[in-house]
Amino acid sequence: ANIVITADGTLDLNSVALDIDSSGAITIDGTSTFSVDVDGATNINTSVGNITVDSEAGSLALDGHTGVDIDASNSGKVAIDGAGGIDIGVAADVAIDVDADTFDLDASGAVTIDGVGVSIDSSSASNLTTSSGALTITSAAAATWSTGAGDLTISGKTGLTLQEDGGDVIAISTTKDVLFSHTGGSSGDPDVEIDGYFVVDGTAEFNGTVDIDGTVDVDNDTFSVDSTSTVSID
Repeated sequence: ANIVITADGTLDLNSVALDIDSSGAITIDGTSTFSVDVDGATNINTSVGNITVDSEAGSLALDGHTGVDIDASNSGKVAIDGAGGIDIGVAADVAIDVDADTFDLDASGAVTIDGVGVSIDSSSASNLTTSSGALTITSAAAATWSTGAGDLTISGKTGLTLQEDGGDVIAISTTKDVLFSHTGGSSGDPDVEIDGYFVVDGTAEFNGTVDIDGTVDVDNDTFSVDSTSTVSID
């Protein structure tokens, strides 16, 4: 038998328990809104198969008064697919916390993190790596790389280059040479200035003019001066 409600009729079901058991599909169709209001907890589950909530027109909103929990701890994963994008924490004062043993962020395109301040904190050793391609870290304002303890190590596979405004300041190749590429300094604006004690353990070669303003102490068994021109000691 069927229960038929006319267009201007109302169906009220008031009972301690309401069981709807159907071997086929259950369809609820209304031209207005459809709401489920209970005083206690509400569970929607299936013993077999999937649960699909689909909005063919308009948006689908999950609104929890004290929070929204999405739990797939038994098996499987939580998948959120937004063809037009996914917005999380649209309110300015909403914080986003991700708490998990492992957090993987995988994208076939660019991954952008934009904020007033970005902090990456780890309680153990951390690596920022790329399996292929270059890694570029750019700051529009002054930036500082520092370590609270231990050394700060910057390692390049085939060399290391430190630049200022796009020009090489320190370039170290695979032969472990150190090159200060900036040239044209003067006595008032030197290219390299060492304020302190300077020691060369080996051979020092100067191809050019050497100006010494101060005391020079030479302590050696043999001191040789070889010049094809005039050597003046004043």
